[in-house]
Amino acid sequence: MNADETGTVVKPHKGYKCVLAITAVIPVLVCWFVWGLLSIIFYVDGLFNSKVAFGIGPILIPSVLVVGLLLSMRLVSCILRRCGLSTRRIRRGVLAMMFVFGLAALFGLNYMGLSLDPLSMFARGISRHVERRADIAEVQSWLSTVDPNDCEDQRLGDKIAPDRNSPHPPKYVPVPPALADLNGYGAILSKDDAGRPMICIFLGGSGLIGHWGVTVGDRDMPVPLPDSSELGESRFPLVPGAYVWFRE
Repeated sequence: MNADETGTVVKPHKGYKCVLAITAVIPVLVCWFVWGLLSIIFYVDGLFNSKVAFGIGPILIPSVLVVGLLLSMRLVSCILRRCGLSTRRIRRGVLAMMFVFGLAALFGLNYMGLSLDPLSMFARGISRHVERRADIAEVQSWLSTVDPNDCEDQRLGDKIAPDRNSPHPPKYVPVPPALADLNGYGAILSKDDAGRPMICIFLGGSGLIGHWGVTVGDRDMPVPLPDSSELGESRFPLVPGAYVWFRE
């Protein structure tokens, strides 16, 4: 047995158990905090339809991890000294264990759904962004008045020159007032699997960070499950007949 500076006797085996427990718990807490912080940033950026999160994400993740690792190392070092276990061999072993637990927690928490998902939080923010700037119910009511023949991948507000080979060229479809605040990013009319009018609204993105938007169709239009699209889209239900999508 060893005595600390205050004269308290510390049993080595209890010190080892304490160090092992902290070595396993601290990396998990740090990684959970990283995912939570990223998710909050992505939600706020989705709320304002911003690209900032995708730009600072690759920098933020390693930065927070490094800071968390340094703080964890400092805390564990203090505990090791107090337990009389501060030797070079033990410190190296503890750091190696923290690294392994940290990597496992970083991917394991997200895989098992035990932490917030930044992309899902971004979709929630986009959903709120759409709800504040467009009346989905009014858009669906407007779609019920659109001629399906005018939904051949036509952009709203654009006049398409008549096709000489087509006896029924697409017609000019004006932008409805319910989409006035969103149409600046582009909106395309098409048909769902049942042949009913559907509109895809592009909200932002670029070649490096992907693209995102919202699709609105008939209230009875089934919304695909996330990641079930042939285009590789992640889809998040908004309201019946509408969903937010993200495409890498």
